[in-house]
Amino acid sequence: VSSSDSHPNGVATALVAPQFVNEIFNAAIAYEQGGSTLSVAPSSQQVLASAGSTAFSVTTTASWTAQSNAGWCTVTPSGSGNGNITANYTANVSTASRTATITVSATGAGNQVVTVVQAGVAATLSVSPASQQVGATSGSTAFSVTSNAAWTVQSNAAWCTVTPSGTGNGTITANYTANASAASRTATITVSATGVGNQTVTVVQAGAEATLNVSPASQQVPATSGSTAFAVASNAAWTAQSNAGWCTV
Repeated sequence: VSSSDSHPNGVATALVAPQFVNEIFNAAIAYEQGGSTLSVAPSSQQVLASAGSTAFSVTTTASWTAQSNAGWCTVTPSGSGNGNITANYTANVSTASRTATITVSATGAGNQVVTVVQAGVAATLSVSPASQQVGATSGSTAFSVTSNAAWTVQSNAAWCTVTPSGTGNGTITANYTANASAASRTATITVSATGVGNQTVTVVQAGAEATLNVSPASQQVPATSGSTAFAVASNAAWTAQSNAGWCTV
């Protein structure tokens, strides 16, 4: 501000001195704590569903420790100075991905957090047997489901109801009503799971034993032309034939 007071001057001192003291103070603390620095890279590792290992690079001037929050992912527990953390992970049998958080600590430096993100395994689904043959009376039958995913089940026939859903390996129970018809019938059951093709199985129910009754046994009619009737009771298709040309049926 003047030729006689240019370096230093009061304004500059008032501005600079507090900051200077603060920097010295922080430097002293860092010195007492060993002046530690810590960095871990990369911030995350993306890995496959199968078992394996991956690594993180540690850069520091101090001793450090590492800890994982997931039992399926174990890590190098400690080290000193620059080094590597090896993360060993087990196979992921679920279709959902999962994440392990690894915390790295060193005295005098802030904790560093990195992650291992493991992909889910591909969905699988199989149902057996392909078909169940059942009798005409009401009852139930079962199919075995082998899967690593959640699944749903649907029947296309009202007379056959099924277990609506499940997760992982399980059993589908198919309940069916009695078949009053002499003809067999088939229910198609569709099993679905996200990420995998649908599976279809069938319940084939036999027809009831054929029945046939005609009454009365005889009709007495007058000599004039005309018609008369007989009642047919049956659970099957039927045909009728007369042995006389003068009587058509």
